[in-house]
Amino acid sequence: MAVGTIRQSRRVFMAAFSKKAFDAANYLSHRPVYPATLLNKIVNNHKDNGGALNTLLDIGCGPGQIAHELSKQFTKVIAIDPSSNMISMAREHLSGVKCETEFHQGSVEDMPYLSSNSVDLAIAGQAAHWFDFSLAWKELHRILKPGGTVAFIAYSDPFIVGERGPSEDIYHFSHDKLGPYWQQPGRRLVENLLTEIPFPTGSEWNGGLRLGFDGHPFIHYDSHQFTIPNGDDLPLMHKKGGKKMIEDYLTTWSSVNTYREKHPQEKDTFLPDFFRGFWARREKETGHRDDIIIAWPSSITLLHKSH
Repeated sequence: MAVGTIRQSRRVFMAAFSKKAFDAANYLSHRPVYPATLLNKIVNNHKDNGGALNTLLDIGCGPGQIAHELSKQFTKVIAIDPSSNMISMAREHLSGVKCETEFHQGSVEDMPYLSSNSVDLAIAGQAAHWFDFSLAWKELHRILKPGGTVAFIAYSDPFIVGERGPSEDIYHFSHDKLGPYWQQPGRRLVENLLTEIPFPTGSEWNGGLRLGFDGHPFIHYDSHQFTIPNGDDLPLMHKKGGKKMIEDYLTTWSSVNTYREKHPQEKDTFLPDFFRGFWARREKETGHRDDIIIAWPSSITLLHKSH
């Protein structure tokens, strides 16, 4: 993948999160929650490799969801993000934690504020698809302690558990209506749960591992074939709620915000228009009116710096 394309796409993507109109609190409230089960798998893998629980680095921290959850296990948490809006929200979200905290506006490719061999666990939730890995691997290796861990979490297109028709509607809305408004190649990488990102080679790294948590064997849930698990086979990342839950979630999509900018005459109508048809079809096909379970195929990518 072209490095220049990644950098340009990230600049466009991050510009959306830096605008005054961007609502970081809305983003925090309505994005999927990283369950403790998933985060503990990362921490346990880190400890099993001899990693300490002193300094955590949350890269692309957003409003601080992961940093807040893992602050209970680490002595110090450092949160970085290219967006000043996200850093402000993360500061607020972590204001009551007991561990030491530190915040920087910046990106993974250049972290001069971090000393070499200073970080135990570097984690990125739904952010690694924007990294320039021609620089990121080198900088991650520099700041990690020997035996330190890199962990990436990714989740792809959501689906409605046990409901084929509504899941098709979300898929086609994302790919057909909004397809041109997703930034590439980042969107493609996250849809494939980061499997296109190669592990670095050489003796300075070890233990490359990819784990899939989608209710099916890895690689990932094949959304275009709509093999939807039922309620007894819930993926690790899921949320239960009513109509407002999924409607609010879609407002956090970068493609939705880009579409509104490009089509101001539709900014207040195109989401309600979609959901009007979505709920009508759902009631007709399933008989359901309110309760809904939305789920996200997810994965963890793990790598350790050699001792």
